[in-house]
Amino acid sequence: MSPKIYLDWNSTSPLHPTVQASIKSALSHYGNPSSLHQTGQASRELIETARDKVAALIGAHPHQIIFTSSGSEANNMVIKHPFASTPRTSPLPRIITTSIEHSSILTPCQFLSQTHAQPVTYLAPTPQGIITPESLASEITPDTAIISIMMANNETGSINPIDTLSQVNRPKNTLFHTDATQAAGKLPINVHDLNIDLLTLSAHKIQGPKGIAALYIRKDDLLTPLLHGGSQEQRLRAGTENLLGIIAFGIAADLAKANQDSNTAHSAQLKSQLIAGLSQIDNIHINTPENSLPNTLNISILGIPAEAMVMRMDQEGVEISTGSACSTGSTEPSHVLKAITTSKDIQMSAIRISIGSTATSQEIDAVMTLFKTIIPKLRQHHA
Repeated sequence: MSPKIYLDWNSTSPLHPTVQASIKSALSHYGNPSSLHQTGQASRELIETARDKVAALIGAHPHQIIFTSSGSEANNMVIKHPFASTPRTSPLPRIITTSIEHSSILTPCQFLSQTHAQPVTYLAPTPQGIITPESLASEITPDTAIISIMMANNETGSINPIDTLSQVNRPKNTLFHTDATQAAGKLPINVHDLNIDLLTLSAHKIQGPKGIAALYIRKDDLLTPLLHGGSQEQRLRAGTENLLGIIAFGIAADLAKANQDSNTAHSAQLKSQLIAGLSQIDNIHINTPENSLPNTLNISILGIPAEAMVMRMDQEGVEISTGSACSTGSTEPSHVLKAITTSKDIQMSAIRISIGSTATSQEIDAVMTLFKTIIPKLRQHHA
């Protein structure tokens, strides 16, 4: 049996061998980082070393990084802040986000709207999947508390101009958040140049383990904790720290920063190879705009339901996806595709190919060979 070809890196990335080794070597560190004895303080030192490395990936100061269990937790902490910090006798301040965010932004917004009448405004993207400064400026009101706009879309790879969007005039106490989960390690990020208040990262998108993420907070008094309890993470995230995960996250962040240029060039070259191959196949619609993540290509193979294509390729040992892993299994078209096109065929036939550092040119050639064989057969079957 031939080795699998894994092209679903935006869903999750394989552990880097160095990260795997760091987890194994850290297994002997069992001390509680909050304990004052030497064993506990040894664990504390390892956490702070990892915090330094995660901060360096985005140009932040270490004290501006708090660790969470996932990007979803970090995003929930941001979105639920206006509700958690507002007295019940006061009107709830407004949240502005976009219609193409990850479900960990959209779902808590919907929850707060339905259960607490939280005012939420959803910005619509351009057909290229981009949020414009003009669309943001037109929706800002004096009661706006949070603006949350993703840096790069996980499905199409479109890149938002966060540095420009954050400059749009907004009320003094309005916080600007960006979910950079997909952008980290693929795009240069400096939180100070971006002029933002909050930023989300997740380890398993940069060849780290699942179950550990981080939230950049410009000042430690900007947010209300989502979890209450102990004094961990500057009293912003209670709970004994995930020591193994944090150590591994630090190593993954260090590697992502060191290898970013080479990984970006490698992914971009393979993406160009894919696009060139797809140009030889009829009725392929490319949903990813030109200004996009170097590793991400979203295409619609018209006439073939996305799930059928993904399952058929999986039978051949090629792993791709229909879009966000968090929405897999839904019979509805992707909310991202619905936001950028009204074509039902484009929406229902969209698949995502996301490349990583271990992908090869030979694998892309193999995928194209399979496409040329499988697509005509599936089109005939679903005609």
